[in-house]
Amino acid sequence: MPLLRCGAALGAAVAALMPLPSLFVDTGGGATDAQQARDPPSQPQSLLLPPAALALWLALMCVKAAAQAAAFTGAMIRVNVAGRRAGGLGGINGVGQTLASLARGLGPAAAGAGWGLAVWWRQGVQAGGRPAAGGGGLLPTQFAPFLAVAAVAVVIYWWYGKAEAEDPEEGA
Repeated sequence: MPLLRCGAALGAAVAALMPLPSLFVDTGGGATDAQQARDPPSQPQSLLLPPAALALWLALMCVKAAAQAAAFTGAMIRVNVAGRRAGGLGGINGVGQTLASLARGLGPAAAGAGWGLAVWWRQGVQAGGRPAAGGGGLLPTQFAPFLAVAAVAVVIYWWYGKAEAEDPEEGA
């Protein structure tokens, strides 16, 4: 499997599993946020992850770093191959760096908005209200923003697989 697709596949898996350690954390005996606000717990809750959750989180972070390195390297190889063919490597690199800067600027804002939406959704479900699209679903709401990132990685995996089928010489 080419480097870029390998990174995208690993990235999708890690993004989907990233909130998994949060399931190990005790948030106050099953009380909702509204109940905890009215009746705070008598003992402070630990902000540290239990050892099993910490080990899982560290393993996920290591695989995430490997996936990012593979995807970025594969993308740079593809850009350089395409640039040599088109004869405009400088222009292609300039546009690539501009888009990368745009992503660095908009990425945190989009991530914050996604997380805020997940928190809003969770508060609506716990307060007994029904969010616009139905009930709470199969997974806790903290998975929603991470599953959105995983979906983007799956699209990248599919898209580059389709490009490789059309042009097998660009197998980076």
